[in-house]
Amino acid sequence: MKHFIWITLLSCFVAALSALATLRWQERARPAASTDPANDVNWLRRELRLTPGQTRAIEELNRAYRTELTPCSQQHCAARCNLSGLLFRPELTEADLAAAADKLAQAQVDAERATLNYFRKVHAVLNPGQKAQFEKLALNCVCKEHQAGQCGCAPKGAKAP
Repeated sequence: MKHFIWITLLSCFVAALSALATLRWQERARPAASTDPANDVNWLRRELRLTPGQTRAIEELNRAYRTELTPCSQQHCAARCNLSGLLFRPELTEADLAAAADKLAQAQVDAERATLNYFRKVHAVLNPGQKAQFEKLALNCVCKEHQAGQCGCAPKGAKAP
């Protein structure tokens, strides 16, 4: 009877340990859904094994990027709210709709441009091994479908469909 209790306790302990190991592995295997790791300096520092100098440089680039991105986000939200207030008004002309859509699109373009420039600046700080890892991450942020060859264009080095 004592052996049965010990075997049961040992089995429970092994199962709990396995569950914990699996959870830890999954946390490291994929970044949190709410965070884009290409913009997360702590994630980059840990995963790319940045030097202290690289970390400081990327922290500064990230601060500048966030400062540049904030007005883009504000303009995008304001344009979207403005558009939602205008969309179904009978007096709205095609020209008014086009102007509102252009403001929305311009804010998006400015944000995309800031992000692409940030990626290039971070890339310039990295060593060759780190660059290869960062390129995969950044390209996945730019277009996951492109990386998988699913967007009608071929991934780098492949033939177009």
